[in-house]
Amino acid sequence: MSTRAPRPVRRNVVVLFIDLVGSTELAERLDPELLQHVLERYYQACTSGIGEHGGVVEKFIGDAVMAVFGIPISSEDDALRAIRAAHTALARVRELSEGLAPTHGISLEVHCGVSAGEAVVIDTPGSDLRVIGDTVNTAARLQSAAGTGEILVGDEIARMARGQARLESVPPLMLKGKRGPVRAWRLVSLEPDTGRRYLDTVPLIGRDDEMDQLRQAYRRATRGSRCCVVTLLGTPGIGKSRLVRDFVHELPEEVTVLSGRCRSYGAGITYRPVAEMMESLGGGWSRVASSLESESMATLSGLSTADASRRPRGGEEAGVQEIARAVRTLFEALARDRPLVVVWEDLHWAEPTLLDLIDDIATWLVDVPVLLVCVARPELLESRPTWGGGLACSSSLELGALDRTQTEFLVAALSALRNADAEVVAHGADALCLRVAESSDGNPLFAELMLETLAEEGEDAPLPPTIQALLGARLDRLGLGEREVLERAATIGHVFTFDQLRWLCQEDMDGLPEVDEVLLRLVRHRMVRRREAPGSFQFTQTLTRDTVYAMTRKELRASWHLALADRLSTRAGGAGSPHPPGAPSTEALPPKRQEDTDGSPGPLWSGPTSGAQGSGPGGARPRPRPDGHRGTYGPPGHPAIRGPAGRPGVRGPNHDAPYEESSHGDLTHHLEAACLLRREVRPDDPLLPALTVRAARTLVDEGTQALHRNDLPAAVALLERGRDLLPAGDPDHRPLALRICDAGLARGDRERPLAALEVAERMLPDDRRTGLICAIQREMLAVRFGTRVAALDPLRELLAADPGDDLAWCRFHQLVALTRTGEGRFGAAETALRDGLARARSLGDRYEEGRLLTGLCELAQWSPTPLSEGLALCVELAERYGADRALLVPVLVAEARLLALAGDVTGARATLDTAGQHASDLHLGMAGTAVNQVRGLVESLDGRYARAEALFRQCATALHRTGLGEPARTLEVYAARELLRQGLLPEAGRALDRLEAEGGRLQTRAELVMLAVRTRLASLGGDHPAALSFATLAEEHLGRTDDPCLRGDVLSDLATAYRSAGETAKAADAAERALHGYIHKGADLPAARLRGWLAAGEEDTR
Repeated sequence: MSTRAPRPVRRNVVVLFIDLVGSTELAERLDPELLQHVLERYYQACTSGIGEHGGVVEKFIGDAVMAVFGIPISSEDDALRAIRAAHTALARVRELSEGLAPTHGISLEVHCGVSAGEAVVIDTPGSDLRVIGDTVNTAARLQSAAGTGEILVGDEIARMARGQARLESVPPLMLKGKRGPVRAWRLVSLEPDTGRRYLDTVPLIGRDDEMDQLRQAYRRATRGSRCCVVTLLGTPGIGKSRLVRDFVHELPEEVTVLSGRCRSYGAGITYRPVAEMMESLGGGWSRVASSLESESMATLSGLSTADASRRPRGGEEAGVQEIARAVRTLFEALARDRPLVVVWEDLHWAEPTLLDLIDDIATWLVDVPVLLVCVARPELLESRPTWGGGLACSSSLELGALDRTQTEFLVAALSALRNADAEVVAHGADALCLRVAESSDGNPLFAELMLETLAEEGEDAPLPPTIQALLGARLDRLGLGEREVLERAATIGHVFTFDQLRWLCQEDMDGLPEVDEVLLRLVRHRMVRRREAPGSFQFTQTLTRDTVYAMTRKELRASWHLALADRLSTRAGGAGSPHPPGAPSTEALPPKRQEDTDGSPGPLWSGPTSGAQGSGPGGARPRPRPDGHRGTYGPPGHPAIRGPAGRPGVRGPNHDAPYEESSHGDLTHHLEAACLLRREVRPDDPLLPALTVRAARTLVDEGTQALHRNDLPAAVALLERGRDLLPAGDPDHRPLALRICDAGLARGDRERPLAALEVAERMLPDDRRTGLICAIQREMLAVRFGTRVAALDPLRELLAADPGDDLAWCRFHQLVALTRTGEGRFGAAETALRDGLARARSLGDRYEEGRLLTGLCELAQWSPTPLSEGLALCVELAERYGADRALLVPVLVAEARLLALAGDVTGARATLDTAGQHASDLHLGMAGTAVNQVRGLVESLDGRYARAEALFRQCATALHRTGLGEPARTLEVYAARELLRQGLLPEAGRALDRLEAEGGRLQTRAELVMLAVRTRLASLGGDHPAALSFATLAEEHLGRTDDPCLRGDVLSDLATAYRSAGETAKAADAAERALHGYIHKGADLPAARLRGWLAAGEEDTR
């Protein structure tokens, strides 16, 4: 790859501000030359402390010092380093002050502020380092707010330093220039905080095989009295230390255990682990002291006091060979009479000299039982590829991620501990645990940190800073070329192909074959891994991808997203291409691809009882799709513990399925990301308006497809985000509001549809048509949720003034149909839907056309239209929607009812089984309710009344949960009728009494069935006057409906009651009218039964 000048980079940094207190007064008192001398010593005191902890002084601002940690290479402990540097600077300034007080008569005090966050860093050789971002301002404001001698740190610093320093919270601070209060913490001391870590207390999960390997290594060392080495590798947070701790805990009491941890920076770090081991011996030191020769004793004593790599001895320095011999002698003495286990933690930080020492011990220590446990990250093998090779008793094992089941078990255990401590059970804990298990990629530490953050801050919480620091430090160890390739891969998505990556690199990276080489190195670094599909790769951890993405400059991301979108658009034949500037908008929103234009989001409603199918009012409410939730924490914004783009509904680029470059979801993802990122960093870009409209239309297109397939959560999210991109005044706000309204209503959401209408009116405030259609839609919502009767006449008068407003007329006709359906006037409802269909076809709006066609299909069950015509429409639509099972379900449900009425009960059951399987496969919960509702009708027609009653009650419960009270009460009346047909008269009466006591509006069909059941109950109870009274009321109500089967069922019940009361003429008349309706409809099954009753002269039509 070509060598380029350093570029501005986006990265997480830690900023420290140190300021001298009372500097103005000091300048007044001292001569300028003396002041210069004092300030130079003050600067030296501060900068020496900063440098010792790995910080870089960015600049001096008067008497303030600004330092940055994490440049040019970040470390996972940058926050702690900055705190230590501040503490060291305080101490050194205090020492300086004490020295100056006798001679200069002055006292020096400082105060400090530390903050962490994203910044743009420009580090050009020969020029000053520049750090740009809010993190710098926040650190400066924290420093100003700190008292004399205080160190105040921001919330992210407190999170990253948790457990490693003692901090106490201060009241939220109102800092200059900040929009709201800022959480801050005061450093108390650098002593580790011994607060509880839940991860240490849950059972060790999923590590049985690795534990057995450690036990086996111990047995080899003890049985053979030899030195064995076992190297335990794993990425940060994967559980290496916890596994070793549990292994050590189960060792026999007589085993001597030494443990030392390597440090990433500091003085005397080479032999620091050995010094820790010696200090931990305590009383054991005297046990071995007599066994050690004087030279070894002197060498070992020097390790714990002097620079641990060397010690003075008679004017000479101890060499590494002598130190290695002394340590080996110590281990030999300790293991002479009991086994010795030596744990080397964080060996990836070890200096080469220490690695040589361990190798020396493993090679030359013989005839004693010693187990060396080397705990490290995979980077150890990068610095020492031959580690462990050639040793007679050496083994290594690598801890992988927990599988999904193990992760869910771990997260549930952690959640239970947190809730037990808080003495509460978190609301939605199950959903929280599932989200954490999915996002943490099987890493126990990540799971604990995510659970903690989400529990404290809610679902929009950012990625925990500790995780960002761990992953960022690992990424910084990559070469420049590796990082650049990884940035492009992260922009493509969690899964990417080599061809995509090479194409994205070719514009500004030289040497295409080198991309292949870099990718192989990234595989070796365990950043990415191969997938089964040839040429396909994916990030080994989702969080790694998210961190890379977040740390890539937004301007670069925007350009790459746009390039990927253009490529996808070209390959798809222009789908998603920009609208020509100034092109007129259509009411139908984005033009559909041919394969998308034949479906609908489902019916307008599902008949007069359930409203439970499709995406019209009361439609299906499927579970969120996994690919609409998991994935990126960006693109447009800060990392967050959520789904793609931090929002539900984005089917971000490819995850578990093989990647298809023509994916419309990927086009949507890249266009939206490009638009939002460019808005953030180049709001004055002249190309931004066209890009915004392009992204908005693509989002709406994708949202409409989600609506077509009944993926309602995704539909709502995509449509709303498309709307949010559209500029005010765009006429597409009008039809878009209706689609958002449909999707929200289908989920049983009352508030979102109303909010969508309000947004449309706000975006088009002076548009009369928008105000009118929003008024129509509000009436439809009111009718659907049973809050009032629609005011049709005023709307019709307003519409008369604009006969060409096809969209408003189309929705008005749907409102009329919905109203007439509730009234039981199904013929009028059909007429209204056909009028609406004509308007939809005039618009060329296939979305509305699909809704209306499916609504007509459903109405065929109840309207006077002959059954044969309804079945023909069902067959036609079934062929039309054959490739889309979500759209097929309501058609099959209507077809099943018609088949049962025609006498084909077996065919009806088979059709319902198919519809039910589709609903189950696609998680269409409320569509499943519609299936069961019609299943209940079919079972009742077949005489299986107990089964029918159970199904009606189950469906009524489901509808009540979604707020659809009227259709739910209708099904409860149906259930009471099935109790009557079973001969359970008291139970049927009590069911009706309970319904009447609860109140609430009833649909016309529910009122009629209730009166018929009351008539039969009175008749069977011998109270014929009451029966005749109820029958009279029923006769009066019959004129309100034209449903031939409903009328036939009610008249059949009345005929039975009339005959029991001796009113034979009325009985015959009612039966004949019922039979006429059945025959006209083509309902052969109930007609045949009624004929049998007439012929036999029986009292009971059952």
